[in-house]
Amino acid sequence: MQQTPRHFSRFVNSGAWCAMLAAFSLQAAPAITAVVKNPEPAGKYEKLELTVALTATYTNAYDPDQIDLSAQFTAPSGKLWSSLAAGIAVTPLLWQFNQGWNASVSAQFPAFNKFIADIHFGGLTHPAQAKVAVPDAGAWGITSDQITFGWITGAIAGKSLQVNGLAGGSYRIEWWDCATGTAISTATAAAASGSITSDIPAASQSDLAYKIIHL
Repeated sequence: MQQTPRHFSRFVNSGAWCAMLAAFSLQAAPAITAVVKNPEPAGKYEKLELTVALTATYTNAYDPDQIDLSAQFTAPSGKLWSSLAAGIAVTPLLWQFNQGWNASVSAQFPAFNKFIADIHFGGLTHPAQAKVAVPDAGAWGITSDQITFGWITGAIAGKSLQVNGLAGGSYRIEWWDCATGTAISTATAAAASGSITSDIPAASQSDLAYKIIHL
């Protein structure tokens, strides 16, 4: 029986691959045709649902090499800290770092990384949205049995952070500079009826991060 020469077999296989690649390249690129928000209003800290209509050719919807739909949510401040303090970054999501990142967002990572370095997210028990407030300013946080952490922004100078819903006991309060990722103030306080009030230290920018650690 006559055998196909090895070099010819390679040529045939290469030709088949070229044909497949050519056919693939002729397929229309995926396109988003509509993005529709759920008509039900989303309250603070609640889930926002979007329905995305798209045209694409794929055989496995779970293979990111065939189809990959991602979204970037940016707070009005443009800061990463809002996602951390609102619980988005604590949610088990598939993070994609090849879409929409820019120099402004990337520049925040060093300070952000220093702040979260000693927060053991996997060991937090009973995590929940923290009950925090700053008069006439924005305040967000995540609380747990071990630590409460968050971010404030806006007209914060000369004001205080009010934290409710804490367990009894003593706490260490740390205020962090969001630009440098360093602690600028540390104090201790006892929770009275589950509440702590902490004076906001002076800062050169309009936002600060905080940690309240149960001692």
